[in-house]
Amino acid sequence: MKFGADLNRVRRKALTSRAAARLSRTKAVPAPIGMAILALALAGTTAFLIVSGLAAGSAGNAGTQAGQLRQQPPAVAGNLPRQDSAELRPGVQAAMTQFRQRFAAVLDDSTASYPAGVYAEPGRADPTTGGSAWVLYLGFNSPSRLGKLSATVNRLMASLSGSGTDAGPWRVAAGPAGGVAQCVITVIAGSQMSVCGWATPGAIGAIMSPARDIAVSELAALLSLMRPSLQAS
Repeated sequence: MKFGADLNRVRRKALTSRAAARLSRTKAVPAPIGMAILALALAGTTAFLIVSGLAAGSAGNAGTQAGQLRQQPPAVAGNLPRQDSAELRPGVQAAMTQFRQRFAAVLDDSTASYPAGVYAEPGRADPTTGGSAWVLYLGFNSPSRLGKLSATVNRLMASLSGSGTDAGPWRVAAGPAGGVAQCVITVIAGSQMSVCGWATPGAIGAIMSPARDIAVSELAALLSLMRPSLQAS
């Protein structure tokens, strides 16, 4: 009896070993096939990372472009507080009216409302008005893309300069809001003015101040500081 039991245990062990061997052969994957699967997995991972990187890059590039301008100019732009234009003298009002007309000419004399505001520069006096130096801002959101930015800003500055250009235009830094910007010194309503304008794919804008108050280089710096406040986030 003992011998028979031992024989049965030996047979069961042999059967178990053969079954395990067959299972191992069934699950084993030939080396070439395994390497091919690994290569495909790596390729898929690489493709995913590349596409993700391109998407992130595109999102970053999109963020560098300026958004549309706020229809209602903010109370403060580039640390300059907005002021009531009615407080300014008639001579200043005449210059602003002419500047608006030149700006509207770029829009084919459109009568549609567009962002506009007057900002004061505290601590700097205008010898003519006796009050703070001022900066007039005008903007326009285009319903369609404006095309080549350099051509758009050239047209804008040509209209704002009129026939009384004293110097310029000069290409200046557009600042973190992106786009293309230029500045010029011109005569508006009998006064010498510093004027800077910019263009993005969907908007144009301009600022003006008497050259006696703010040099054109200073106005260019103000343009870069004011624009992030003037455009929608």
